[in-house]
Amino acid sequence: MSFFMAILAAEPHGTRVIVTHAGAQARAALDQLSLPRALDIYEGDGPDNA
Repeated sequence: MSFFMAILAAEPHGTRVIVTHAGAQARAALDQLSLPRALDIYEGDGPDNA
């Protein structure tokens, strides 16, 4: 399953796709694609370990 298909599959169920350990370049690329609206992006382990 592709990254974009995962986002599309999660959305109707109210589920968010979480990206963890995203470096500066990855965050910049996701920003250019306007994906932060559809993703939860974390530099570290994620929301439970922030």
